[in-house]
Amino acid sequence: MAEFWSNNDRGYRIRLWIDQVSQNIGGNSSQVKVRLALLNSTTTFAEYNCSAWVDLNGQRLNWSGRPSMTSYNSIIMLIDQTITVGHNADGTKSFNFAARFNGAGGWSPGTLSLGTGTFTLTTIPRLSTASVGNCVIGSN
Repeated sequence: MAEFWSNNDRGYRIRLWIDQVSQNIGGNSSQVKVRLALLNSTTTFAEYNCSAWVDLNGQRLNWSGRPSMTSYNSIIMLIDQTITVGHNADGTKSFNFAARFNGAGGWSPGTLSLGTGTFTLTTIPRLSTASVGNCVIGSN
C-alpha cells in the first residue's frame, strides 16, 4: 500500500491510499483499491458544499457532499472504491495519479491538492515462446 499527502490548509489535509489488492493473471489486470480521506487538526466546520476527485489511469473518481468535521483530529472518508486496471501486453503497468479537495471557504478548507505521482503495479508473468531454426534432434 502507498500513502500520499496533500498540502496543509489551516490543519486540513487530504490523504490518498492506493493499494493493489489482487491480480487476474488470465485477464492481465489488477484490482486497485483507492481511498481518499479529509483530515483536520484543530479547525472544524460543518455543512459546507465540498467536492473532491481522484484521477488515476485515465479514470476520475468523484465525490461531493456537505461534510461536518466538528471534532479535532478527525477523519472523513470521501472515496473508497476498487477499480480494475489492465496491464500492458508484457504484464507491466504503471499509472499516474492526482487528487484534489475543493472546500467552500469560510471555516472549511480551501483547495487541497495532491500533485501528480506514479504508481507501479506488480508485473504479471506472461507466456513465453521460443523458436528454433531447422534442425535435427540429436544432431549438433
